[in-house]
Amino acid sequence: MNGHLSERHAGNGQCIECRSSRYDKDSAKRYNYSYRSDNKERLSAYDRERYARDSELKKASSRAYYHANREKCRASSKAWRENNKDRIAKQRREHYESNRERILDLSRKHRLRNSAAVVARVAKWRKDNPEKKRALHAKRRAGKLRPFPHGLER
Repeated sequence: MNGHLSERHAGNGQCIECRSSRYDKDSAKRYNYSYRSDNKERLSAYDRERYARDSELKKASSRAYYHANREKCRASSKAWRENNKDRIAKQRREHYESNRERILDLSRKHRLRNSAAVVARVAKWRKDNPEKKRALHAKRRAGKLRPFPHGLER
């Protein structure tokens, strides 16, 4: 049939060598990769639809896995963060730029609601970092002595 003689399965008569070559792991990986890259939109639409249909089940499964493997998940997350510092910084910067007013408003409200805690934290920082405190005050005083840009008044 295929130009060779080989043993055959007794049940279905298929050539053992041809059948095993059809299930070669490397060729299956290559095929899966090419199929996924050729059908990216279709597969992502299917994945979104499937997640929407089974979202609660998926969330429960993910939660259970995390609780069963907490240390492994934390180590994996930490490694990812270490390897993607630039990406995280970019995402944070973009988020801040697109939500600047909201973030500043929330920060202002938090400071007002927790003013005693903020004052205590700042006082503790000043006590723990006297050199940095002196440097900040010196920088502020130097800024006051600097001439203002032309056309602007203090």
